Amino acid sequence: MTMKPQQLYDRNNRLIGRIKERSGKLEIFDGNNKYKGRYDPNTNITWDSNNRKVGTGNLLTTLL
Repeated sequence: MTMKPQQLYDRNNRLIGRIKERSGKLEIFDGNNKYKGRYDPNTNITWDSNNRKVGTGNLLTTLL
């Protein structure tokens, strides 16, 4: 079962990003729909848009 996209807003209620599920991985996009990175729950690793390891665990929001 896939999750529906999660909208992320700042304190002024402006859209700053979205998290979408694709092929079992979570991907994050900024408010302009630019790809910022992905999290793979199978390996528990977050990767940035340049395919560099960010760290262990779901660190997607740090990429915004």
